[in-house]
Amino acid sequence: PDDGALDVIKNVLQKVSLIEEKARTGEEIFLPGQPIYFTENTRYITPVNCPTTMKSKNTYELDTRLKNTSNVLWTYSDENVLGGLIMLSYHWHKIKEEDLIYNGLRTELPCDLNPGEEIDMKVKVHSPLEPGKYILEFDMVIENVNWLKNFGFPTTKLEIKII
Repeated sequence: PDDGALDVIKNVLQKVSLIEEKARTGEEIFLPGQPIYFTENTRYITPVNCPTTMKSKNTYELDTRLKNTSNVLWTYSDENVLGGLIMLSYHWHKIKEEDLIYNGLRTELPCDLNPGEEIDMKVKVHSPLEPGKYILEFDMVIENVNWLKNFGFPTTKLEIKII
């Protein structure tokens, strides 16, 4: 086999060793492609002191509390069972209209987050270009896979006035 094939084989053997170690210690094992689901029907992103008014065309760092209400570890690397890097993001909706900015800025997790754990973190948000009343919807995204709201996770929505 060529070097690329050998690298793939080494990677698979490392993952098998990790699964064997988890099995020996009794740690829960999640395999790639395993379904993700929420274990608590509560919002998992809680804004802390979020402004109700923002200036247009500005980037803000908002304080949030993030809780892993799923059945799997959320890692800050792309080496995870979900198939892609998981990040905190958002969608802007103009009130009573279609999505305005569906794919907001991404904010990486500062650390791994086990099921049930929570952390405080800042999320970067870029405000819309035009003034008006909007809904800011916080969501998590698994890059190149899907948004958590599409797996049934509840999102957090705030009404924000853009001036």
